[in-house]
Amino acid sequence: MKHQEIRRLAGILLSAIIIGIPLTVRAEAPVTQATFAQSPTAEVHPPMTSAEGEGEGAPATTATSNLDPGLLPAAAAVFPGILVHGAGHWVGGDGEGARKLLRWEGLGAAMFFGGVIPIGLSGASRQIIRPAYYLAATGFGIMALTWFADIYGASTGGRDEARGLTVRPQWGSEAGFVWIYDPQFDYRGFFHAAAPFSIGRFGIQPEAWVSMQTPHNMLRGEATWRFLGPLADYRSVDDSSLDLVLALSRWDYTPDGFNVLTGDIAMRGRYDMARFHETLAGSFVEAELGWGLEFFDFHAPGYHAGDEAAALLLARFGYGVRFGTPPVGHGEVVAFYDHRHDDFLAGSGFGGLGDGVLGHWGLEGRWFFHEEWGLSAEVAQGSAWMGRLALVYRGGIETGNL
Repeated sequence: MKHQEIRRLAGILLSAIIIGIPLTVRAEAPVTQATFAQSPTAEVHPPMTSAEGEGEGAPATTATSNLDPGLLPAAAAVFPGILVHGAGHWVGGDGEGARKLLRWEGLGAAMFFGGVIPIGLSGASRQIIRPAYYLAATGFGIMALTWFADIYGASTGGRDEARGLTVRPQWGSEAGFVWIYDPQFDYRGFFHAAAPFSIGRFGIQPEAWVSMQTPHNMLRGEATWRFLGPLADYRSVDDSSLDLVLALSRWDYTPDGFNVLTGDIAMRGRYDMARFHETLAGSFVEAELGWGLEFFDFHAPGYHAGDEAAALLLARFGYGVRFGTPPVGHGEVVAFYDHRHDDFLAGSGFGGLGDGVLGHWGLEGRWFFHEEWGLSAEVAQGSAWMGRLALVYRGGIETGNL
């Protein structure tokens, strides 16, 4: 079992590299002033100087939609919009936006049922569970995100002034306090720290969760390769991005008689929704799909139960809203669902149907009150409840490039 899963992981990694190499070469080859002058429609802009400010290099959106946002379109987006995505845009007078959202809802529904039905008919056969799961998870994510998009667009009509970072910080740090309530374990308070660093397309982020009461800890190392999106030395038109993620985590549950080592690989992306439709300017979607392998080490005083391995299916989807404009007084809030089951929140725990099968969900956000300093917060619920508050630093950014 272990060797078979390891071979699959190696195959997925090799496939991702093969697919990603041409994307990297095509998307963002080194850009010079001459190259940019020859291709004014290129995705990546050359570095700006502080004197350029919001000039020619700044991204711009032109609102041409006929949508008249307000309370009635927003209410229609909630219901019947939960069933017919785009209802809010249609009530507001934007037929084009309504049709786009409805088409994508149809695609998501087809993918969702195209994965769920085979799983049910086969009794969750191991032969089809993995591809069927990814198909169903992606379809569910598309349906959820198009519904949120309809609500956002029908409520606001788009907010061109709300923008994200169009360059990637070279380094940073985050440190704060995490409170977790899990009735199955004794831990409550954690110290959390992370230190991202990037050079070119490559990025790393070591991360630690250290319990303040019990010897429960988590260490995680993450490496990323950026195929598309902002870099430290180039400014993109927006913060859309696509990354390959490799990670290794160790969860220490020594007081409870086991430890967990997890390796995973995933594709992680962000998409500025102004590209999808002008009424969605100021918002974005996030998605991550991947696969992991968990190694469990069970032990107890006087007895060692040995190791076990299990596959981990990864999926995360989020819809985010931005506030303000960089460099100062800007941030974002993201509503997300995460199917990951190997962290402190694990699967859902409502005491009913679906417990342990579904993942966890929550809200997370950041706000930068200074060019380099900001705050990060998160609340989430799965089999446990979590709240997090941290101080964030970002460095290696020239103000003119924001």
